[in-house]
Amino acid sequence: MFARVVLTIAPENEVPALPLAALRGDEGQQYVWVIADGKLAQRTVGAGARDERAQLVEIVSGLRPGEWVLASKFDNLKDGLAAKVTGALPGPSLSSVAAPGTTAPTN
Repeated sequence: MFARVVLTIAPENEVPALPLAALRGDEGQQYVWVIADGKLAQRTVGAGARDERAQLVEIVSGLRPGEWVLASKFDNLKDGLAAKVTGALPGPSLSSVAAPGTTAPTN
């Protein structure tokens, strides 16, 4: 027995992604917390494909390259609270969004 198969796959593209823990939902909208200008800001985002195994979610809109995003669940956060990025590298509770084909800043 023989079989002939033609398998066409889409090329893999790099996409901006964040840990699933960074994504919040409220009344049908999804958002993340960013640190901008020394303050916390709630930012509405568009989420795309999810990879449950890797615990990542694609971010299709709402963030700019290089923005710092809280990548863990935090309670009692409010817009405008003072916030500061310390340390040289993103840790388990902080992530930076990179544009496809670029690397995230490390300072």
